[in-house]
Amino acid sequence: MHSPTNLSRKFRVRAAWLIMAVIGLASVVSPSLGAEREVSADFYVATNGSDDWSGSLPAPNAGRTDGPFATLDRARNAVRERKQAQGELTKEVTVMVRGGKYFLGDPLVLEEQDSGTKEHSITWSAYPDEKPIISGGRKITGWKPYKGKILSVDLPEAGNGKWKFRQLFLNGERLIRARTPNYDPQNPLYGGWELMVGSAGPDAFKCKPGVLDVRLSKPTQAEVFFFTGTFGSWGSRLYQISSIDYQENKISLLNYTAGERPLTGFSLDCRFRIENAIEYLDQPGEWYLDWDLGRVYLWPPEDSGKNLEVVAPVLDEVLIVDGAKWIRISGFTFTETKAYTNKRRSGSALLRNAEHCRFENNRIYAVGDIGLMLSGQSGRECTWNLIQRNDVGFAGSTGIYFDGRANNNQVLDNEVHNCGFYNKYAAGIEFPFYGRANAEVAEGAHADGNLIAHNYVHDVPRDGIMLGAVPWGRNIVEYNEVRRTCLETTDAAGIRCHMDGFAGVAKNLSAIPDMVGHVVRYNLVVDSLGCGAQGGKIVVPSFAFGTYFDDLSANCLLVGNIVVHSHVGFWVNAGRNHTIENNIFVDCDSPICFSVPPHLHDDRVYDYVTDNRVLRNIFYSAGAKTTSFPIRFHSDFGKFKSEEEKRHTVKESDYNVIFATDGNYPGIADWQAVGYESHSIKGDPLFVDPKRKDYQIKPDSPARKLGFVPIDISKIGIRQKG
Repeated sequence: MHSPTNLSRKFRVRAAWLIMAVIGLASVVSPSLGAEREVSADFYVATNGSDDWSGSLPAPNAGRTDGPFATLDRARNAVRERKQAQGELTKEVTVMVRGGKYFLGDPLVLEEQDSGTKEHSITWSAYPDEKPIISGGRKITGWKPYKGKILSVDLPEAGNGKWKFRQLFLNGERLIRARTPNYDPQNPLYGGWELMVGSAGPDAFKCKPGVLDVRLSKPTQAEVFFFTGTFGSWGSRLYQISSIDYQENKISLLNYTAGERPLTGFSLDCRFRIENAIEYLDQPGEWYLDWDLGRVYLWPPEDSGKNLEVVAPVLDEVLIVDGAKWIRISGFTFTETKAYTNKRRSGSALLRNAEHCRFENNRIYAVGDIGLMLSGQSGRECTWNLIQRNDVGFAGSTGIYFDGRANNNQVLDNEVHNCGFYNKYAAGIEFPFYGRANAEVAEGAHADGNLIAHNYVHDVPRDGIMLGAVPWGRNIVEYNEVRRTCLETTDAAGIRCHMDGFAGVAKNLSAIPDMVGHVVRYNLVVDSLGCGAQGGKIVVPSFAFGTYFDDLSANCLLVGNIVVHSHVGFWVNAGRNHTIENNIFVDCDSPICFSVPPHLHDDRVYDYVTDNRVLRNIFYSAGAKTTSFPIRFHSDFGKFKSEEEKRHTVKESDYNVIFATDGNYPGIADWQAVGYESHSIKGDPLFVDPKRKDYQIKPDSPARKLGFVPIDISKIGIRQKG
């Protein structure tokens, strides 16, 4: 019998080191976490202010001779002037911004000269109980009737393709670009799509008859938004149309050459829609930009009223903290920035080479690309920053993204949701990804010592939390609630890491960097669904996982997680030296699968896939849900058939509780015949109330006798303030 401490010695040693590291991180980043700040401020900004005033009053005085500033830039310059006059800060400096909407001509940039100090930080905050909105857009006025209920306005500055915006906002809400098929509000994810017939060359695909019945007057202004990848569901692209062959039902795209690639090209059943054509402007809430003439057409929603604030984005970012330290940003809404297009990666709020900064209680809404980016560039680090209690929703790409050398940051108590509006490969929270082309230079990018904890991540098209493909770093993902992920793609997970950028060097195993490995513990992952397309239909659920250590990952710990309802609870793709311990897997088709995918097929890769351990877990299936217990293997090349190959991959699997409510245990006899599960139990783990999704174990659970440590579900998710 193993020690009742219930955790492997390796995990206990690493856990102790990590706990000490996190305590140290908290003490440095958050020396006054939770402390109340005074309401008074040094400078104020308001929509009715003036940059000619002192900025020292929260509202204009009676004679309108003094009052708040009108712009954020003027307030920043006032702080600079004070710092220069004093030589050094003698107290904290606060800039308060009144409620209202601020349209920026350029991002607010806070540089090294705008830094505070550890003793005297600089705070930019919302005025108490008010909500300043920072927009990256520009108001569009002068609308005139065009046809029926459609309005139009001329924008000469957008003519000849000089201003191609792909987002338009009405009263703060993102509108739908004129499209076919039309958006389906009753089925927003899986309605409103056509399916490709297949590739018609490197830059073209074929449609079903009837899709192109409407001839476009300006086809080269239209764009195709489409999915790519296995079963048409890895990610998405947006490309301009170069030509349409109506007789052949063929659409050719401008500057796209991957149409014939088997994994990323125009596959059968890839979903697509066509956007930005006047002929598709056929219902309320849609708009169209004629970028040749510089004219916008809009059919306002029926409930929009008479006061129309129409905004088109002009900026990629609205806030850039560049090399600054000891700055606090709190209480703002950032919105209406430019849309993601294939490879562009920018954050509406960007912390670049920032240190000891706090980004708290903000809202990032309907931005076009990444919500918040932490980026270490040019040999510098973005480090020791705190990102806490923010609401990041409906971003065009990833919600919170780590780029370059982003180390020792904390991302805590945030709600990240409904991201990936344009980029379906995006995650809720995502770490750097480097493909094969970057494998030799990726060592310059680290994501190490970051803590991702107590967040609520939900309703995203792909991964909930994605730890990227950089091996030089160890990050902790703990106490997060992750729900409804992989809603529009396959081969993804609620929580995932991988080493895909190094798959191309797999034939030379010595060239694969030794991945430090991440810690994924005490998370609740529910409904990793997956969405693909086969046989002319969109298929949900599909190929997706609760947790996923992908291509060539190594040395990770998966401990104390609860995974509920996914195709596979935990998928290991060509991974080694992972410890899977003290987890609960509920109603997964397969609890755990070890695999080597086709693109990594090589006997030496199988040599790499070794020394994985599966200890003291609970595998639970209600009815006939689970197809194999507790582990299965997958290979397209006939591997994993011998006992020797299985034992090479899984060094140990024991002290588990395995239970099926119908008494059927497919696969377990074969698994035990290999020599596994000699101390495991087939029996009820005695959850408190599984029908009501309460998977805490009762005091007399047999899992406790095998060393299973109860998981405190009350600690998972966003914590209450105070």
